[in-house]
Amino acid sequence: MKSLQSFFLVLVILLCNTFLSSASSINVFYCIDSSAEFNNIKEVFSKSENNMYFQWARLARNKEDKIQFTTKFSFGISKFDNRVEYGIPYKIGNEIREEYSIVSGDTLSSIALKYEVPYKLLGEFNNISDFSSVRVGQKIKIPSLIPDLSRKDDYKAINQNGKVYLSVFFDASDYSDKKNSALEFLNMDDSSWKQNILDPMCEALNTWDFDGVVLDFEGFRDKIENISYSTDNKTGLKEKYIKFLTLLKNSLGNKKLMVVIHPTNVSGYFDGYDIAKINKISDIIILMAYDYQSFERYGASDSTPADLVGKIKNIEASVLSQPYTQPYDKVEGAVNEAIAKGADASKMLLGVNIVPIKWVRYSKNINGKTYYYYTYNRASLEEVEKFSSAEEITNGHLVAKKHIPSGKLSAEEKAKLKLDGSEIDSVEYHYESPESVTLKYERIVKIHNLQGLTVWRLGTGSLRIWESLFSIYGSPAPAGTTKIVLKIGSSMMKVNDTDSEIDPGRGTAPIISNSRTLVPIRTIIEVLGGKVDWDAENAATKLAYKNTNISLTVSSKTIVVNGVSKQSDTAPQIVNGRTYMPLRFLLENLGLKVDWNAQAQTITIVP
Repeated sequence: MKSLQSFFLVLVILLCNTFLSSASSINVFYCIDSSAEFNNIKEVFSKSENNMYFQWARLARNKEDKIQFTTKFSFGISKFDNRVEYGIPYKIGNEIREEYSIVSGDTLSSIALKYEVPYKLLGEFNNISDFSSVRVGQKIKIPSLIPDLSRKDDYKAINQNGKVYLSVFFDASDYSDKKNSALEFLNMDDSSWKQNILDPMCEALNTWDFDGVVLDFEGFRDKIENISYSTDNKTGLKEKYIKFLTLLKNSLGNKKLMVVIHPTNVSGYFDGYDIAKINKISDIIILMAYDYQSFERYGASDSTPADLVGKIKNIEASVLSQPYTQPYDKVEGAVNEAIAKGADASKMLLGVNIVPIKWVRYSKNINGKTYYYYTYNRASLEEVEKFSSAEEITNGHLVAKKHIPSGKLSAEEKAKLKLDGSEIDSVEYHYESPESVTLKYERIVKIHNLQGLTVWRLGTGSLRIWESLFSIYGSPAPAGTTKIVLKIGSSMMKVNDTDSEIDPGRGTAPIISNSRTLVPIRTIIEVLGGKVDWDAENAATKLAYKNTNISLTVSSKTIVVNGVSKQSDTAPQIVNGRTYMPLRFLLENLGLKVDWNAQAQTITIVP
């Protein structure tokens, strides 16, 4: 175990053959093309505690140049509104708006656009089987449209205990006229926020009976460089976002507020989220700890053909560069930093992205020399699982990989991937498998006592991954769980959140000696329900915990465990009249798992 500095030492010790309290829920994003998969797997949602986030709303710039809340689907509220997939689906209403007579140059799509009716609904309503064929003079009935909330109702029918939340998307980006979406939003005054965002958002939540709102506001920074704005308008953005969140929370009444935040353990991270203040305002924080991938591109040089400059050269994983969206080491680091910055683990959800990355490797012959490059694509787990190639779990990163040589690709697949002047060499998928997700759950969510998981997104998974996700959630830990919290140098400890002295009146505290953590063993063992006996004549201690008996002698590195002599790298010591022994040896030989988190300076012990 790596050496510990003088920071918090957290010991989570579970008794009576119990396990660490499992996370309370899994929370699934429903959006874009989720409907088909929902129909195929919906029974799974009845078997576990879970909630659904319907990403059916967004903030967008309207024709009056104001940022506005909208649930309008498929059609934008202005030319600047390009995320129209985040809206509530439509269904045909009971009225006919008008009857239209087709003229030369019309297509079903152009008519649909004119009247803002999805062309498939328009075609089906008019019994048109071939959407590409309409004739001049043909009469088309234009129906009224109403929100289609049937998927929300279906989910509630399947899982009556599940909560449904309206997820609202917004991202910081520059418009074509050089204005910036985040700056426009964050510099609105209170009355404009209320009129354009808060009131219509709350009305939607109440009208359609959502339990709360998820703010998926991405890419925020504390300062955004843009010459179109004054210094006051483009700085201090973190506090402006907190002001908005405070107004929103006060407007929600009994509805819940969930806020997405970015990880902070990447260079140039999005620093527009005051995690400690967001933690106080919101009911839940969602840590979007994915999209970490980075890779090497061909750069301009004398030896690089012009055709290759800018293309992806290498996706091999290394310490600083890796092609995975959600490597374990990065995700754990993000969780540790969020907690260090003020996030309460018990109200934090870890975001998991189950959308696979599809790396297609091409070969290209240029001037008699063969070069290789990659393209980056999104896929679905169903696509990945149709290949029988071996599934590999990467060491350290805990990401599933599957390599498909070109010879195993179908002619249809090759035709889809074909690029002029290049040959397909292979396809490599990087994705979350049941094994990788379970390992991350066990080592991050469970160890840190996080609230649970969010999953992006329904529509890209498979029955295999969903069954695995739901199966990892067991029942809450029963009564009797003991949690001990110690701090290096402090004579106080917490036992099940109750403060008490480790050794009343003696000032006994955990210490660091020769880069090893030493703890007073009597208190820990007795709190666990074990027994400790001290033999003063021989300077020896005997302790018993469950089926384990340990004998140790002060200043000796030989420790006897159930009659077998073992060597410790640090000998027990007498400090302030109490026996101290190395933490790792003590716990590992009591059948307890020790996990040390270097960034958070925490140790978690699980039986």
